[in-house]
Amino acid sequence: MKINSFYLRLTAYFAALVLLCCLLLAFHFDRLATLALTEAAARNLFNTTRSAAMQITVNMQEREREVLLLSRSHLLKTADLRTSLVSNRLQDIQQSYPYYAWIGIAAPDGEVLNATGKLLVGENVAARPWFQAGLKGPYVGDVHKALLLEQLLRPNSTEPLRFIDFVAPLYDETGQVKAVLGTHVDWAWVAQLLSGILDGATEQQLEFFILDAKQQWLYPFSASNTAVPPLPDTGQTTSIRWPDQQHYLTSVVQIQTNQPALQWQLVLRQPVNTALTPVKLLHQQILWLALALIALGLLLSLVLARQFSLPIIKLARDARSISSAKLQDFQTESSLTEIRELANALHTMLQSLQHKQQQLTEANNTLEQQVAERTLELQHANQVLQQLSLTDPLTGVANRRRAEQQLQLAIAQFQRYQTPATVLLLDIDHFKRINDNFGHDIGDLVLKQLAQAWQAELRSSDLLARLGGEEFLVLATQTNLDDAVLLAEKLRVSTAALHIPQVGKVTVSIGVAPFTPDNLEHELFLKQADEALYRAKQTGRNQVRLALS
Repeated sequence: MKINSFYLRLTAYFAALVLLCCLLLAFHFDRLATLALTEAAARNLFNTTRSAAMQITVNMQEREREVLLLSRSHLLKTADLRTSLVSNRLQDIQQSYPYYAWIGIAAPDGEVLNATGKLLVGENVAARPWFQAGLKGPYVGDVHKALLLEQLLRPNSTEPLRFIDFVAPLYDETGQVKAVLGTHVDWAWVAQLLSGILDGATEQQLEFFILDAKQQWLYPFSASNTAVPPLPDTGQTTSIRWPDQQHYLTSVVQIQTNQPALQWQLVLRQPVNTALTPVKLLHQQILWLALALIALGLLLSLVLARQFSLPIIKLARDARSISSAKLQDFQTESSLTEIRELANALHTMLQSLQHKQQQLTEANNTLEQQVAERTLELQHANQVLQQLSLTDPLTGVANRRRAEQQLQLAIAQFQRYQTPATVLLLDIDHFKRINDNFGHDIGDLVLKQLAQAWQAELRSSDLLARLGGEEFLVLATQTNLDDAVLLAEKLRVSTAALHIPQVGKVTVSIGVAPFTPDNLEHELFLKQADEALYRAKQTGRNQVRLALS
């Protein structure tokens, strides 16, 4: 059937064009939006997994650091390990972190000398892997079930008690192994950490799993007998089928530890239907929008066909007499009002677009200037934050973090260029007595005034840092031992001469240790300076003592 009517044919063409455009645009935008939402869901899942893995890593590093610092404490080096003083110290450490299930000290023959709650005291743990590893150096053990402590710590639990071991050897003053410090951390801390991350997101149906190096589930305990599916590579997120025959969007991240044997992987899964719920909603919205656009397009095609057909019919009748005229002549001399109006409208629209483009260009230039200004402000704010992160808030001098950075830089300079450097450890004498007698506010005032006085005595190339409490560090670069001793004596004398109205005279003990090729490993120069400081304290305070060569 032929459609000879221009009006009907134009209507049909418009309708077909609108229908095709709507379908193509709907399909295209649906595909782009689906890919974008799917990638966003996978990215969010991966970011959550990576954040949880980092929190686990940080928590384990904190436990390692606590055990290592405790093993190096002066109390455990010098005291009788069976005394109540040591027992109280272990109890304080356990109370500082609720998941320390047990902390104990075992002699080199394996006998437990002291422990929190007196648990296992007198028992022999020589056969335990953690003890054997602790005789050799710091050690972090894999997750294992409790053997001796199961019935003592959790007698009525339906889930077996599992531990992670953090162990470090105790050395006496001669460098010999005096004992082994062992801690059992309850594996429940992982469940607490991961449940806190997922708190408030129950509708997302997220589930965490931890896989060990033997491809066995460590967490949750209910999954210990569940088969491990073919997981994606570390750092990847993809949809896989799990043993329950359900498809889950699964993300895998490696948990970084200082022990190569602990190759843990953190797995986070979410049902695909839940993860892609926004995609389903988007499909529905695009479908309804496409139907609405098609209906509107059909209606507009009828209206436009009528509006275009009438002037075009008249234009076809008059075109024979003016077909040879140029376009501008046709637009200006034609008797067709619609053509003139169209030309005028196009001319007006062009002028308007040019004006709008000029306005847009000016607005864009203004916006770029504002962005540049905001960027400079942000950079300045970041610099301020960086400075604050490296400064002790009380005294205004460098903090421990800044000191560690500068020490590493000085070590590198010494190793490469043999640039001399010396470390001074300063400890205010009887500072606890100042706090007890005058209060912590006066103690803080003493710290600030002494820090200001010492800073004034140092060169701009020297670093003064507060390590904590009343202990300070001076890193004297480009300084040999003789000059460092003179500097230390200068600081000691200026401190003794300083009068603080609220307290009176204050003295300081100083330990000095230079960089040598033999003491850079493990930063032994700090230990030497600390030992020299200890000797200054023990021999009367208000003294400067050198590290023993």
